[in-house]
Amino acid sequence: MIRVARQSGRLRRGIGYQEGWKQGIMKVQAWTDRHKYLLGAVLSVSGGAMWGVSGTCGQFLFTRKGLSCLWLTPIRLFLAGILLLAWCFCKDFKTSVQPWKNKRDCMDLFLYGLADRGGDFYGCCGGQSAGL
Repeated sequence: MIRVARQSGRLRRGIGYQEGWKQGIMKVQAWTDRHKYLLGAVLSVSGGAMWGVSGTCGQFLFTRKGLSCLWLTPIRLFLAGILLLAWCFCKDFKTSVQPWKNKRDCMDLFLYGLADRGGDFYGCCGGQSAGL
């Protein structure tokens, strides 16, 4: 970051070291903010595209291969959960295992997953299987 402040030439024009350093940091901060915005836009667009492809692939498997939504959806959700947990563990292991250290939090997570997410899944897939 010192290089950014020195390359701008502000240190040679009479601006003190501290002010030149702060201006260099501001340039770097603006650069990272633009890239975060661009990364967010790219991830949003690619997420929407993957969601569309997922629906098309699911429709193909249901109509042409005879798979049931009651089989495909839990497998897809399980694999997505494993990938998400692996990413979280690699990024910050200590924070990822924190909820599982308290017995009450562990029970709340288990009940939420079983009752709420499982109920949503089987309600949705059961309705689709029944033709509702």
